[in-house]
Amino acid sequence: MMRIAICDDEEYMLSILEDYVSRYSEKHDSVFTLAKFKCGEELLGYMDSKGDIDIVFLDIQMPGINGIDVAHMIRKKDANVKIFFLTSLVKYVLEGYSVKAERYLIKPLKYNQFEKELQNVVKSIELENNRFFIEKNDSGIFKIMLSDVIYIETVGRNTLIHTKTDEIVSYRNMKEHEALLDKCFFRCHRAYIVNLAYVKSVVEYEVAIGKDVKIPLSKYRKKQFKEALLDYYGDQLG
Repeated sequence: MMRIAICDDEEYMLSILEDYVSRYSEKHDSVFTLAKFKCGEELLGYMDSKGDIDIVFLDIQMPGINGIDVAHMIRKKDANVKIFFLTSLVKYVLEGYSVKAERYLIKPLKYNQFEKELQNVVKSIELENNRFFIEKNDSGIFKIMLSDVIYIETVGRNTLIHTKTDEIVSYRNMKEHEALLDKCFFRCHRAYIVNLAYVKSVVEYEVAIGKDVKIPLSKYRKKQFKEALLDYYGDQLG
């Protein structure tokens, strides 16, 4: 069951989207939980207390914190939540690249467009949820979801997998890890592989990732890393 949040200061848009989600559920035999919010502060408060949102439909123009700023705050809490911006102004589209929005839905929103976009992102989430690998070490056997891996580093003769909840020792080398991972990962340094979904910034030869983690970026890989990051942003939008 996926969890959807709708955040819009206009009551009629909340009602329209609630109806669209219901129609989609009936047609595609899908089950969603739905939470509605009239401002960004309410949505952020809910995510702080619950933290269980998969998809957010987020209006850009709202009183108080605007949708772009809300999206930046969401990204600090969750790198994987899917964000759709709702707007009647096309000029805001480029701003979505900085928060990896899935799509812009232009008001007035038609059901056919909503259905198409939601179907695409549901398939994407289902695919992500099914991608994992098995890691064995002296402590035990671990099933690791790719989406949970933040980065991998070389430590002595072993490697260490940093996930959202654990640090797991691996006996694989970096080349073996690269063979297991997909295009969401990039080896930015001979001793580090990062998940592009968690990259916060790239400054000079340093990558900020996860919660206050700084990873070195090889000068020989900097150009390729930036290209991979831009490609990743493009995939998230397209």
